[in-house]
Amino acid sequence: EKILFLGEWCKLYKYKYAWSELDCEVHPYHWDDRERFRKDYIYLNNLYERYLPLLSQLMNQIHGVDHSCRYWRMIVGPWLYYFIGIFFDRYLSIESVGNKGEVTNVWLPPFEPEKYIPKNFSTFRDWNFGDDYNHYLFKQIIEALGKIPSEIKTKHLSSYPQREFFKRKPSSSGRGKDLVRKILVATGRLIPSKFNKVVFVNSFLNSKDLIRLQWELGQLPFPCTPIVISEHKPINWELRKRIVFSGE
Repeated sequence: EKILFLGEWCKLYKYKYAWSELDCEVHPYHWDDRERFRKDYIYLNNLYERYLPLLSQLMNQIHGVDHSCRYWRMIVGPWLYYFIGIFFDRYLSIESVGNKGEVTNVWLPPFEPEKYIPKNFSTFRDWNFGDDYNHYLFKQIIEALGKIPSEIKTKHLSSYPQREFFKRKPSSSGRGKDLVRKILVATGRLIPSKFNKVVFVNSFLNSKDLIRLQWELGQLPFPCTPIVISEHKPINWELRKRIVFSGE
């Protein structure tokens, strides 16, 4: 039976031994049309600006606060902006395939939604490049549109047969840098908070610029930013149901 790949990104070179033997074709990518890409870029930016104020209102209601839209733009804006673009991209692929009506069946695994709720933006960003999270998004879109016949497979579905690949071991210099960083971060915790009113987390500044900025702020210079680990909390589905947008 012929197989349809949604894009060239499905045909990873390290799995060539598997897909090269399949009877398959690749679906054309919608944004290879640069004019369409330009129009969709404008559309998505407008969509973001339309929904950000609505999301800000909902966040204020849920948390019992009264922060400005500018505040929420900094807090949830990056996630909203990227999620809109990512989801729309996947949506266009499934809609295009569904409209052609050439796919007779697709197998979908029984995903557990609670496993695909990222703790923070960094996790969301990393998941965006992984197969599992994208598979989960595609499943939601396929079922919502109803244009492609689908079947839930309880057996674990693997994209390709598993092979052992060479994994680079961390070098001694890399381990040394990690150790130095851990020592510096641990030392930084001993500095009283009154000396550092502003805390930088994942600033992406190099040590020289970070120290200079802290010095300009009148703070005790410290070259390493703290490592922040998001606290695990149970999923509150009733609370999430309140986050509903109205309108087109």
